[in-house]
Amino acid sequence: MSVYSKEKLEYLRDALDSVFNQSVIPDQVVLILDGPLGVDLLSLIVNLADQHPSLEIYQLSENRGLSAALRYGIGKCRNEMVMRMDTDDICYPDRFEEMLMLFEKNPDLEVAGSFATSIDEKGNQGKLMTVPTTEDDIYRKVWACPFIHPTVCFKKSALLRVGSYSENPGPRQDDYELWFRVVAAGLKCMNLAKPLLYYRFTSGNVARNNVKVGWARYKVGIKGAWRCKCSLIAYIGVVYPLFRSLMPKIIREKLYEISDKFNPRVK
Repeated sequence: MSVYSKEKLEYLRDALDSVFNQSVIPDQVVLILDGPLGVDLLSLIVNLADQHPSLEIYQLSENRGLSAALRYGIGKCRNEMVMRMDTDDICYPDRFEEMLMLFEKNPDLEVAGSFATSIDEKGNQGKLMTVPTTEDDIYRKVWACPFIHPTVCFKKSALLRVGSYSENPGPRQDDYELWFRVVAAGLKCMNLAKPLLYYRFTSGNVARNNVKVGWARYKVGIKGAWRCKCSLIAYIGVVYPLFRSLMPKIIREKLYEISDKFNPRVK
């Protein structure tokens, strides 16, 4: 996990509580402080570290962004099996157990995620978020971001084999850029067809997907689609976020509603 100065205190508390209240308790939780934090956030983290000896805290002197923070954090992970988590989401109580069982049943598996349930600012449940489940579908739909990032579990050795997270993939392209490299390298992938995470989606998600983000996604998508030999539809698909980002906020919100009807990650 990576935390930065603008995190909401209650979201972080709920996220970490869900990590420590699993049916299989993690023996190491790596939390990267991505730059200086406020007093309240630091106080919460220190209190949780006192309660949970498995919580290891690492400080970056400046805010370097999620991808760079995760790249640093991977180096601190001792175990081969690594679970990702975000600071505003909530794990289902059996998330870790389910994922470990999945890897036990599929020894060649290297990267896996799951479905998720969307929640709003107050934690109210929304739509089921789905993703391609088979390796063939994941490879074919890599341009559409075929994993829900905070649901993912992977083998550390496999991630390092493809170069780990990028130091600078572009704004909000942390996992998108990584999945193209995962597919290009032929890693064994799948998604579990059940929700194991409450994924928080707020109005801020829409606002953050501005023109700068849309342009970065377009560049990553075009390069990745070419590298992974994607179909023609992929090139149309990677242009859409850029087009949407050029619209006024009110239109962007409507476009999100419309695209949900065609989005394989939402039901």
